[in-house]
Amino acid sequence: MPLSRHGVTGRLLKERESQKTFLFTLVEMNDESCYGSFADGERMRWRDYRSLQISLSGSLEAFLFGEEMKIILVLGGARSGKSTYALRLAEDSFDRPLYIATAEAGDREMAERIKTHKRSRSKHWKCVEEPLDISSVIASPPNCDGILVDCMTLWASNVLIQEGEKAFAKRTKTLIAALRETRRPVIIVSNEVGLGIVPEHELGRKFRDLAGRLNQELARIADTVMFVVSGLPMVLKGGIQNRKERKHE
Repeated sequence: MPLSRHGVTGRLLKERESQKTFLFTLVEMNDESCYGSFADGERMRWRDYRSLQISLSGSLEAFLFGEEMKIILVLGGARSGKSTYALRLAEDSFDRPLYIATAEAGDREMAERIKTHKRSRSKHWKCVEEPLDISSVIASPPNCDGILVDCMTLWASNVLIQEGEKAFAKRTKTLIAALRETRRPVIIVSNEVGLGIVPEHELGRKFRDLAGRLNQELARIADTVMFVVSGLPMVLKGGIQNRKERKHE
């Protein structure tokens, strides 16, 4: 459906429970956002015209009717920009985001890193600090419309060191089940740790192997997998079609 900066009306074929076809109209647009309405009175807002174009060129029904991707996995190396990208994606997608932080302030450096992450988030974020039992938070989160988990690599380290390898397998199984069952979209950040040299010590090699297998499990169930290099996101699986701000009036 071609769009015009002067507004457009187009018929979108989408079956809801009522089996009706809805008429969507782009009713207002400026440099910052654009608004549209459906024949049934529902209104939606997009952050900018370009994001609307991108979304309409992709999965039109998913974007407009809320059948958006549920799980997005964002991978990358250290200082690759993966967390920044995931945070921006979450803020563009969710009105009431929840941040699940897996890091623990074990030393001064980590405490400073945690402070930096907190400063990067806007005030409308809720935050749950949970180094181990993130499955329970995903299964029963506080009031939110989307979840960002940052990051799985620290979670893997916490479980391996504090509980051991057997517990890691059990917690991974529980996590995958929670992600499959949740009704909220989840953005997951994880390090790709297998691209460097082979770790010198046994624990390091075990951690690398477990983290790699965890990423494979997450990628298998994810709707979209992104790989961030030098701040640039690359699509490995699926695609991003719902970078929007939804507003019901």
